[in-house]
Amino acid sequence: MQNKKVILLADIHDSFPNLNSEDKQEWESKKSIYYLIETIFNLGYDVVLLEPKKGKLAVLETLKSILENPNIDCILFNLIEGFRSRNREGYIPAIGEFLGIAYTGSDAYAQNISLDKSLTKLIINDLAIPTKKSHLIQSILDLPRIPNFPLFLKPNGEGSSLGVGNYSIVRNFVDLETTGKKLLEKFDSILIEEFLEGEDLTLGVIGNYPSYEATSVGILSYPSQVYGAEIKSKDSMPETISFTLDEILKKKIQQDSIRICQRLKVFGYARLDWKLDTKGNPFFLEINLTPGLSRYYSSLPICYEESLGKYSDLIKKVLQFGYDNYNTNKFFDYGKLEKI
Repeated sequence: MQNKKVILLADIHDSFPNLNSEDKQEWESKKSIYYLIETIFNLGYDVVLLEPKKGKLAVLETLKSILENPNIDCILFNLIEGFRSRNREGYIPAIGEFLGIAYTGSDAYAQNISLDKSLTKLIINDLAIPTKKSHLIQSILDLPRIPNFPLFLKPNGEGSSLGVGNYSIVRNFVDLETTGKKLLEKFDSILIEEFLEGEDLTLGVIGNYPSYEATSVGILSYPSQVYGAEIKSKDSMPETISFTLDEILKKKIQQDSIRICQRLKVFGYARLDWKLDTKGNPFFLEINLTPGLSRYYSSLPICYEESLGKYSDLIKKVLQFGYDNYNTNKFFDYGKLEKI
């Protein structure tokens, strides 16, 4: 008999066919969400799916019912990605913390930092973990005269390779200015960094601060020069992931990834992306604290299943880490406090 309730809050790609594809680039497919629902149910939970963009009142009514009945044992499963806001991945954890309701994943503070690639790289530099030099611009007038081409341009506050393609590689100042102007028409800030020409790497880190375990490190292969938005699909996975990385290099990336999660105080799960230079040296790219959990096309579950367990084990841990965080973390003290 089901005795725990999961409120799955998700933006679903298929639900809004007329919405700009870029705005829903990070949203999960309906097929993926329903597989996740089945997985959660089989773990012994009742599951309620809420799509906030279909009706915010339904979300508010559900939260109200939770607050009015303290005997309800529930957790908010956060898969809200939103769009265009630098706070978008922190919506649900901020609400959960404010109201004193358990949720999966990291808190709003860590979510917002991870969504700011430039700020994250400053933290990585402070940890003395290798990451390429970068320059943040918010206006075309801020373009630097950087001599060491080729360079790579990408939006500072987006995920799922939104705003990234073969055009992101620029080899002279004319191309830098042209591409910079086009990207700034869509995005409020652009990150310019030295282009790395080696392999793309990805892995997951699972756990609550300060204890984590890292998945195996996957090597991404894809039919393009750049792992861009045109490759990523909700229907298939044209890229492939192999697990043949040198053992010493793998352990170094795993250890550094765990150090990053400890510094950010990550909760639940994260995906970290790295890239090699032509000499095989690894450099940190970014961290995603609301990574895709699709059984069909997301790299984190693939990396997890390669080294740590089944997909259902991953979801079980994500939920358990959410409850553990709620029961032990002082972040929730204000939300849990009864009327004085």
